Amino acid sequence: MSAQERIYTVEEAAEKIKIAADLLHAWVREEIAPPSFLADGKEPLFADDDLARLEQIRRLHEIGFGIQEIKKISRKIGLPKPEPKKDRPREVRRCLTVGELASRSGLNPRTIKYWEERGIIEPSGRSEGGFRLYDESYVPICNLIQDLQIFGYNLEEIKAIADLFRIYNDLSASRFEGGDDRVLDLLDAMRNQIEQVSQRIDSLSKGIDRWRKLLKEKRSEISSMRKRYSRAREANPTPVSPPEPAGGESSS
Repeated sequence: MSAQERIYTVEEAAEKIKIAADLLHAWVREEIAPPSFLADGKEPLFADDDLARLEQIRRLHEIGFGIQEIKKISRKIGLPKPEPKKDRPREVRRCLTVGELASRSGLNPRTIKYWEERGIIEPSGRSEGGFRLYDESYVPICNLIQDLQIFGYNLEEIKAIADLFRIYNDLSASRFEGGDDRVLDLLDAMRNQIEQVSQRIDSLSKGIDRWRKLLKEKRSEISSMRKRYSRAREANPTPVSPPEPAGGESSS
């Protein structure tokens, strides 16, 4: 899905070609109007390229052809179809709504929208009514953003990293082979950012190892201490008040 691709819900596509939404739903069910996208695995959505096919089906419908007859015409003669991208057969692309993306990445939908407002993530497509879609690849991306927050990055720093990755994806898609100085500078910036994140992860890993060791030791010590207190209680049922924590108020 290209960035900010225009998409249409069934209702919006039906309005575009001037038919009832129920009729378009029937065409989708009968597989004569396959959508370009499935949102959350079930909601059919159409792209600009689909509208020509829908227009042709509408014309056939208006002159009296039924669904089964249109199916036969489609098989024998063919109807306009969106052009597949090079080296890739056309297939229904699965995508996610804000709610589903939030659910699958363990986030609140408001967090997704806030990140979008801050320019950290961008919807892959948007309908005329403001319906937003995200590629499924955004699930691990959202998890990575959460990781960066745990690593101590603020949203401005995360946006800078996200911008570099978007540029990287654009360069990868275009298979750029030139020697433009600006591109080389951007690639150097990406490499430097990778080194900075790597160094922070190394520091965090050392801290995590220290805490794991400490917690393991204290867990064992606390278990041993509990056993001693349990044995002492069995030997002397009279309760003994434990020492108050440092900084606690003394009783009057």
